[in-house]
Amino acid sequence: MSSSSSPLPTPLQCSEFPVAIVSDDASLKLRILTYNIRYDCPDDQKTGDGWKARVSPIVGIIKNYSPDIIGLQETLHHQILDIHGGLNSLGGNYQWYGVGRNGGNHGEFSPILWNDKVLEKVDGGTFWLSLTPHVEGSVGLDAKLPRICTWGRFKFRGTSTFFYFFNTHWDHQGVKAQNYSSVLMRHAMYFITEHLPGPIFMTGDLNVSPVDKPYTTLLSQGEADEVYSYKDEKGEQKSNSGPKVVLNSAHLVDSKLIVGKKKTSFTGFEGEFNILIDYILFSRDDPNINILQFGLLD
Repeated sequence: MSSSSSPLPTPLQCSEFPVAIVSDDASLKLRILTYNIRYDCPDDQKTGDGWKARVSPIVGIIKNYSPDIIGLQETLHHQILDIHGGLNSLGGNYQWYGVGRNGGNHGEFSPILWNDKVLEKVDGGTFWLSLTPHVEGSVGLDAKLPRICTWGRFKFRGTSTFFYFFNTHWDHQGVKAQNYSSVLMRHAMYFITEHLPGPIFMTGDLNVSPVDKPYTTLLSQGEADEVYSYKDEKGEQKSNSGPKVVLNSAHLVDSKLIVGKKKTSFTGFEGEFNILIDYILFSRDDPNINILQFGLLD
């Protein structure tokens, strides 16, 4: 399990479940899960792995761990409705928020689901990982497809404690786009949270390993090698140089807190690849965050 705080600018895969304390009140614990559910691909039906065969087990996994907040990736609109409806039919009280990467309900979402009994969403949005982040369907640099980040500010019900949650799915081919996504997100998180700083969590399928440059840039305390200019929602030129958020990874916490022996997160229907590409990240050096447990689900 993992958690975080601070201000900042797939094929069927594993889930990660972090538990963290996000305030000096130790009773405020947050269970986080990230899950690439794989989009509803018609070809999967030929092998018996179609969406209709997978939805019930996926809902069961999520229900079993009862996360307070979830970041899903590769999710089409009808899949979100199936998961949302399935969880609530089993006694859950989840709400969801997100936008398709092609705009509106079109294309894959990176949606956020949360337990509405525990959390209240008070703000949120979606931006595209491109040089025009506020243009729906825009594609970044050498990316093959549009990619997005959906974020929200959430408050624990009955308290004044809040945190930010960012969920994303990076491009699987464009190396330049992956590098750009890392620097854009650090600065976007900062500008989104600068006027009301609070703990920050980030979940996502980044399509890069912990040794790849986009990942190390995301966690670096220094400046990125590349400087990009992009347009904000007003059409004004911005640069990724300047203030940024510094993140840490749930994978870097004390090994005594790790649950299970699974070390990889990219899988297919017939086996496992020696790759870790799914993450739960959090703001570095936040005294209000204490990682209690972290694990990769088999």
